[in-house]
Amino acid sequence: MKNFKDIDIVDCLKIILTETTKENLTDFMFDIMRIFNEAQKAKDDGQTRHMLWMAKQNGTWCFPEANVYIRDAPENKTWCGYPGEKEGISAFVVEVTGVRDNTAVGNVYELVYADHIRQVTEHLFTARSVDIELKSGEFMNMLIDDFNYYKLKLKHDSIAKLTYVLDDWQKHHAFLSEIRNLRENPQTTTLEY
Repeated sequence: MKNFKDIDIVDCLKIILTETTKENLTDFMFDIMRIFNEAQKAKDDGQTRHMLWMAKQNGTWCFPEANVYIRDAPENKTWCGYPGEKEGISAFVVEVTGVRDNTAVGNVYELVYADHIRQVTEHLFTARSVDIELKSGEFMNMLIDDFNYYKLKLKHDSIAKLTYVLDDWQKHHAFLSEIRNLRENPQTTTLEY
């Protein structure tokens, strides 16, 4: 598997995009904006941002890694929603560490999509509600059973941030720390969650 360290993330993903994606190339523009926004935050606070990025023949997706592991979250449903296309998908972890020379920098780790969705489905965490922040500054909270991202987006086109309120956020955090450690140190043992 390909791993790239301390690189220009956008340049790296552009190469993968040209090898994989033939349609909906504008999806990638949204990915670039999201990655650069996360890079600015990482530069400001020194905290690495962990994203999952997927390129397939008809487009791309980019999500916060933590949200993909939340049962029934839109990010989870989309990320795991292509089981029949396992061979045509290039999937990567993108660790955004900051900005250098006006570009997002960090690490990119290739994933085996089929193995990764198996890992995700075996290690899902449950959210009880979603905190929603709109760009206007308004805050809302919805029970997870009432939450529908797409209906919310139609009603409030200016969603600034979604935060899932988990039943066991400590275990979720510990799990994410462990998989990130395994990426850095692949010789360590398997997950025990």
